[in-house]
Amino acid sequence: MKPQHQSPNGKSKAAISLAAAAAAGFDPAAVTETPPPPPSTPMSGTKPQTTLPPGTILTVVPADLEEFTRHAKDLTGDELAVTLANATDGKGQPALTARGKRFSTGSVGWSLEGSVHTPWAGQRVRLSVRGNLIVIKSGGEDNATPDDANPAQFAAALLDLKGKARGWGERGKFGWLVSGKTTLCGCNVQVNLFLAAN
Repeated sequence: MKPQHQSPNGKSKAAISLAAAAAAGFDPAAVTETPPPPPSTPMSGTKPQTTLPPGTILTVVPADLEEFTRHAKDLTGDELAVTLANATDGKGQPALTARGKRFSTGSVGWSLEGSVHTPWAGQRVRLSVRGNLIVIKSGGEDNATPDDANPAQFAAALLDLKGKARGWGERGKFGWLVSGKTTLCGCNVQVNLFLAAN
């Protein structure tokens, strides 16, 4: 039997840190850290499980709406700005951009689509982001399609909103729903965003 793999600090499982969540503007005391499962001895003929480096925050998928809402809380405008507008991809570029668009109804505004991560239960979840920011009373051919909104403009628009932790639709989707009126690039807009965690 091969010896159980151990990390340099002598632990078989690395501690999951909430430091990243705190740095992103979230209160670590507001979430519950999920302890790692106990170490198991690898079976003969199999490779030992690789130990995660210290400080790693696991990306998980909540099992169902009940588990999600047990640990989730509504997101404030500041938290939405951190989660959406200030999120970056692996190359340091904005993870999301509000794209200027003319909708099938004739109204104009911005469309948002992509994915980001946010702290949840001491770990983190990947959110699939979909939604629109429609300029109120913008129907008509005289209204030009707006330019894309940069992250700073988008962040300012989110400050007056709130993300509500909930489920929606017949397919059992859950996550945060952002709905309300705000201002983006000098325009009054109606916001409808879905941040799905499953």
